[in-house]
Amino acid sequence: MKLIVLSCAIVAIASISFPSCYADVVVDFGTGNTFYNAPYTEDGLTLTPLPSSSAWTIGPWNSLPNDNSISTSTNGFTGLRVASNVGLIDLLSFDVRGVNAFQATWQATSSTGAVFTVPSGNTTNTISFPPTGWTGISYFDISVNAANSSLRMDNIRFTTTAVPEPSSVLFTILSGLVIIARQSVRSRRIAAAGQDARCSVRASQNLLAGWHTVPQHSRASSS
Repeated sequence: MKLIVLSCAIVAIASISFPSCYADVVVDFGTGNTFYNAPYTEDGLTLTPLPSSSAWTIGPWNSLPNDNSISTSTNGFTGLRVASNVGLIDLLSFDVRGVNAFQATWQATSSTGAVFTVPSGNTTNTISFPPTGWTGISYFDISVNAANSSLRMDNIRFTTTAVPEPSSVLFTILSGLVIIARQSVRSRRIAAAGQDARCSVRASQNLLAGWHTVPQHSRASSS
């Protein structure tokens, strides 16, 4: 019975979903007045221009000299792939400004195929992404194919799911189950030893009882 209870407990523990540890990361492209071209890697993301794309430049925004971002200005196709180097991620948001596209729109496309249209405008705008299509992605692209296009992107925010840490509760439960199992085995051994001892006592008693019931002349003749 105890073994059945133990088995059921192990199955129940295996079905428990322990919370994972999430890391919230923001890629802000640093500070300073240095301009350089993508590809660029920071905090687990690598940003690389798509094939046939115009160049993407990392540097300060003219009104914010100590706040770098990544930007492009083109008269044709331009695109950027933002890929994760830390496994699957959940994209939460990024900031855009100076978004322009003549008779076209900028679009963000996730590795799952979800598409999000980036609104145009010269003011800073935080684009927040819904969970559907933007959770558990390996990369996303942002692109446009139009004349007189420009975009500046900053503060890419995402979470990455870390390996779940072992729960102290799980260790406690498993330790208790091990103790129960050991006690069960010990109890069975003690019971078996007690049974053997009782059998030996009964055998001795039966032997003595049989000896006392032998007639006196039988004892004499045997001697």
